[in-house]
Amino acid sequence: NAGFDMAFINRACERLGIEREFTSIDTVEMSKILFPDMKRHKLDVMAKKLKVGPFDHHRASEDAAVLGRIYIKLLEKMQEELHATKISDINPLLAGLKAKTGSLKNLRRYHFIILAKNQVGLKNLYKLISYSNLKYFNKKPIMPRSELIRHREGLIFGSACEAGELFSEMVHGASHEDLLKIADFYDYLEIQPIGNNQFMIANGTAKDEEELRDYNRKILAIADELGKPCVATGDVHFLEPEDEAFRRILMAGMGFKDADNQAPLYLKTTDEMLEEFSYLGEDRAMEVVVTNTNMIADWCDTLRPVPRENYPPKMDNSAEDLERMCYEKAKRMYGDPLPEKVKARLERELGSIIGNGYDVMYMIAQKLVAKSLQDGYLVGSRGSVGSSLVAFMSDITEVNSLAPHYLCPKCHYVEWHENEGFGCGADMPHKTCPKCGEPLNQEGFSIPFETFLGFNGDKVPDIDLNFSGMTMYSAREPSARLRKKPHTDTSKNTWQSARWKSDARRKTAWSRAARVSAETPVSIRAALSSCRRKSIFTTSVRYSIRQTIRILKSSRRISSITPLTKTCSSWTNWDTMTRRLSSTWKT
Repeated sequence: NAGFDMAFINRACERLGIEREFTSIDTVEMSKILFPDMKRHKLDVMAKKLKVGPFDHHRASEDAAVLGRIYIKLLEKMQEELHATKISDINPLLAGLKAKTGSLKNLRRYHFIILAKNQVGLKNLYKLISYSNLKYFNKKPIMPRSELIRHREGLIFGSACEAGELFSEMVHGASHEDLLKIADFYDYLEIQPIGNNQFMIANGTAKDEEELRDYNRKILAIADELGKPCVATGDVHFLEPEDEAFRRILMAGMGFKDADNQAPLYLKTTDEMLEEFSYLGEDRAMEVVVTNTNMIADWCDTLRPVPRENYPPKMDNSAEDLERMCYEKAKRMYGDPLPEKVKARLERELGSIIGNGYDVMYMIAQKLVAKSLQDGYLVGSRGSVGSSLVAFMSDITEVNSLAPHYLCPKCHYVEWHENEGFGCGADMPHKTCPKCGEPLNQEGFSIPFETFLGFNGDKVPDIDLNFSGMTMYSAREPSARLRKKPHTDTSKNTWQSARWKSDARRKTAWSRAARVSAETPVSIRAALSSCRRKSIFTTSVRYSIRQTIRILKSSRRISSITPLTKTCSSWTNWDTMTRRLSSTWKT
């Protein structure tokens, strides 16, 4: 930890009036970059790793001697692997290696405040949050300074609390010049109430409250020297003083031993903050508590994290297509002209859906369901979408939400039985059509449309669909084409991708087996043995055949489906099964 040690030396030089710049080499940072897979880089751990011999740890002479031997080993590693030849090579070579590995887990971390100034800044803030949780996450979200610089447009950076970079380095004895360099990175500097940092007195970091006030005075002086605003902030974690009990419970669950010693991190009033910083003088207290805080607030536009408006994707002629699809199916079922109840319900629903711009959502759902059905897999709709007649007429759901009624599939005779004690059409007794004698369908589940889109028809629809795991990814193709490019994770590490690859391998093996059995008089079992990686399929071949039969079952021309399925269910009579399967493929 050269930075920590050199801070004391630099401070002593300042006190004695000695002007000198030292060159220091931090073996801890060197070891973290050269050995990124190690979890700890303490002196005894590194001594064991580099085999520099046993030593009496924590004796100054022993520690210094072992540190020298570790340093020599680190230099030898840099000479062999990075081709370093002189001291000036260390920083650029290690920086390049750190950038290449992208490891941040062993670097020192600081708290940081980011405010979004405008819409550009809000977008950059979202990017930084995503990167910290996905790209750089290590137990907690981490954000490298390089990303902050790259996405700084539209953002305001604050120096944060005692865990921030500026306060931490000041406490650890950084020189005034170093503190100026650190503070120059931020747009504003922060000072906080003494009660927030009382723990520093308890753990010996600060002598008393007056030293904590001196820290705040020093930050204020640095802000004045750099021409940056200094603001008094409360580091608020809860609203009322008594709410500290909730934070105490959370911190205890996270393993903090001092969870019961809660700082007063509640939202203080303006008068309380002015009283807190009265030691700066009345004018300076007003400046840091009121004037500068309002100035930074004025830097920011009025932003909403989530806009009030909806931003559905664009689809050409979606409203026309949805309306045409609904009326076509309605006329196929109920005849033309439509019964008044059906027509009125469709007009009311379509008016709300199209008027609020929800037609695109309906059409996306319709295309997803249609693709899955085309592939031979049913889709289950669940939730309140069953209350929408438009969803039924566009084949998104199989639930007819109209009142219970009889419907003739031949002559379109309709007989309504609303408010007669029937919960749904399935509860009504069987009946034949009084006009043509055909058995009547029992339709209707009596679900009001308001269940789905609310009484005003302006509630954003929530269409829940259950897809088969076998076709989930191919069913999403219409949606992916609409977005132009995929936004889903198809990396090799996801279980979905692994399952998809497994299915693909299985289909490949069976197609090869089919080709071999068609070209030469051999059984499917023998043909499978000629496929590569045949061991993969030995435990799943029965499952594969069942899936094949289920897809083929939709074709009525194949009469051997039932006995073939029975044969596949048991591992008997391989020759009979393969002959039937071969004849099925030929058919």
